Amino acid sequence: MIKKFTVCTVPDPAQIQTAVNKMQEVLTGLETNRVPGGDTLSAADLHAYVESLVRGQRPAFGETVAGSWSVAETDAQMPHDARVDFIFVPTYVAVATLGRYLCDYPEPASRIHGFLEAFKSGLEFCTHRNLCGAGYEADAGLLTSLKILNQGKIPELLAKHPEYCPKLKERIDTQVAALAKQAKVNLSGFDSEPWQALGTILEILIELL
Repeated sequence: MIKKFTVCTVPDPAQIQTAVNKMQEVLTGLETNRVPGGDTLSAADLHAYVESLVRGQRPAFGETVAGSWSVAETDAQMPHDARVDFIFVPTYVAVATLGRYLCDYPEPASRIHGFLEAFKSGLEFCTHRNLCGAGYEADAGLLTSLKILNQGKIPELLAKHPEYCPKLKERIDTQVAALAKQAKVNLSGFDSEPWQALGTILEILIELL
């Protein structure tokens, strides 16, 4: 498994996608409790990886504002679908990884200098496309981004700490309400926390794609 966040210096889409996939592998491992573990990443390795995410958050470059975890070195002449795949998706994954680490390992997270600042900046970056994909893939991209953020307990975290990013909380709540209608899921049983229905909603809608 990947042990350090790095940016691809070679403009090869296959290599860049592999880097995104490796980031996703760690997040999925956290979600399924395989990480940390003897056959994946040790607790020390995981902590070092999370530190590398905090240190590796990208400043503004080209047309991309600060706060991303773009694995592409540059966005020059990058089409919209590639911006989603190589700039926004790895950012969703990184934000979700930080969120999961904060929820599951709050004490080690608190020892990482700049953790909350990077996390909040990443949450803000996630709002820039309204969580949607590019062009005709807008809806599929929305489901992907919500699934990733849900893996990292981001809706739950923002329900408890809306001050981390009020704009992203509002966008997630709005999208969940709209998708619930699409999936014919009644949110009335979830009181003031409709995000709890997100997993069910995503399962239904992803099946329909």
